[in-house]
Amino acid sequence: MTTASIHPDPASGGPPARTGRPLLKPQRSLVRRVLGATFVRWGARVGLVWVLLMVFAAVLAPFLADSHPILMKMDGRWSSPLLEHLHPADVVLLVAGLSAVVLLMGRRWSFAARARIFAIILLAASGLSWWLVHPPAVVVYQQYRQWQAQGKIQFALYAPLPYSPDDRLRDQPDMRLVAPSLQHPLGTTLNGADVLANMVYGSRIALSIGFISTGIAVAI
Repeated sequence: MTTASIHPDPASGGPPARTGRPLLKPQRSLVRRVLGATFVRWGARVGLVWVLLMVFAAVLAPFLADSHPILMKMDGRWSSPLLEHLHPADVVLLVAGLSAVVLLMGRRWSFAARARIFAIILLAASGLSWWLVHPPAVVVYQQYRQWQAQGKIQFALYAPLPYSPDDRLRDQPDMRLVAPSLQHPLGTTLNGADVLANMVYGSRIALSIGFISTGIAVAI
């Protein structure tokens, strides 16, 4: 494809002559070319969707599976036991996930600039969270179920799966090794822990191993 530019002919004084000049397409970066060649395949697209689902579960794990109520009203007082029991890793993942979404939407920054900004935010969030976030050392999951049965809790908003991965259901000994049900979609383990809750939090370990091993391979 060419564009024509008009220039007068000084020799003959005749009508202007047309000169053709090729229209150059803007060059795409190496990252864009690689991504474009990769995700043209359906297998890569399905894999990307699966990885994004795992990232979603890893970042929002406390809000997807947790025995602590997200919001609770007891004795006329409102509180958020879930936020009070967040660990530094939970806060870092939440900040990293939100920052990644915002930076991906910022088209005016280059990939290298967004990577540097993300690294700075991640380092700052890691330092601040380990310094400021201190969850209670002793955690008693069954107290919420007991308070609920006694009518002490006036309102409670739980996660879609109201079980933490290390909630052994000690107040419900008959819930060990139960089959999948509406209460426990994938059943429970030998010690009473919910299987699906462990899988949600296990996505963090799977992703960390995958990213670390892939990062070492890319660096080499």
